[in-house]
Amino acid sequence: MRSFRILILSLLIPLSICYTQQDTITYDAASGDYIIKYYPEDEYGNRKDSAVTVIFEPATKIEAKVSCAVDFNAASKRFTYKYTLTNGLGSRQRLIDFAVEFGRNIEVAGKTLPGGWHSMRENEIEETKLTLGSMWSWHADIGLKPGRSWQVGALESDGLPGITICYFQGKTGSSVLAFPDEGPGYNLTVKLMQLRTFPSNRVMLTTVSPVSPPTAFLASAFVDSLISYKHQSYSLGWITNKGILNSLDQKLDNARKQLERGNTKAAKNILGAFINEVDAQKDKHLSSEAYALLKYNAEYLIEKLEEQITKKK
Repeated sequence: MRSFRILILSLLIPLSICYTQQDTITYDAASGDYIIKYYPEDEYGNRKDSAVTVIFEPATKIEAKVSCAVDFNAASKRFTYKYTLTNGLGSRQRLIDFAVEFGRNIEVAGKTLPGGWHSMRENEIEETKLTLGSMWSWHADIGLKPGRSWQVGALESDGLPGITICYFQGKTGSSVLAFPDEGPGYNLTVKLMQLRTFPSNRVMLTTVSPVSPPTAFLASAFVDSLISYKHQSYSLGWITNKGILNSLDQKLDNARKQLERGNTKAAKNILGAFINEVDAQKDKHLSSEAYALLKYNAEYLIEKLEEQITKKK
């Protein structure tokens, strides 16, 4: 038995030695950087005894905020989504890149604004995102400084306002990781790709952007969407008064009940009162995002109900 234990120990010891040189990626909370430690291989494929350390600075050392204001052009039937960014005082990087998602199968155009920010479509991401504000340069002292705000981009679209995701990046010291001749192994390289690529290396927030209208319109289902937008707006802080929330909720519930009873005209009148209250609370207890979501989607619903009323005549 003793000789068996000695044999087992003799086998385990070399294995433990082989696995002491582990490639690692650790996060430094103080600096916000990732410390990459790996052991390069020699020409024979054997790992060297000394480790190589490389620092990766993510583009996420920012306290980004975004506000979106939406205007509707009745003549063209198109919406303009205007985005203003704020780089918080606690940011450790300048803000240089802002991208926003939008719905599929709708026409969306970016508008380049003055101030050096330009717009471009991100084709590599299924063409459902648009970089609206970009000042991408690794050599110039550019970007939005901490504590500053700027209207950096706008979208024009026939898509209805919906709740979507947007992305931000800060300006780092370099655009690439500088490795010695013997780079890290495959497993570590895969982890690095996850850290550096979209969307891991960006800050994600919620905003409003154009989304596709329903392919098959159902009034009751669209009211449910409005109710969902209202609840999400309250959760996101876009509706700041519980009494206003309850009042809007009651109107939408009543509109849905009238639709369930087949009283389309009554539902339309209730939705009109809903829009009046939304208009009255704009910039008071409703942010520009909540206003756009509730007003323009309710107007779309009324337009569809009017079409149904006309068909019945």
